[in-house]
Amino acid sequence: KDKGQGKNTVRFLTVRIAVSVGLFIVILFALKMGWIQAHSLLPK
Repeated sequence: KDKGQGKNTVRFLTVRIAVSVGLFIVILFALKMGWIQAHSLLPK
């Protein structure tokens, strides 16, 4: 009846979560390596 849309939705959400987690890990790794630097939100 739903023509496989449920499976497609689950697959899409899984990929979306995996990309989000992967991007977060890349950002943490870049911070650790010193490629990017964190700064405060308020300018001095």
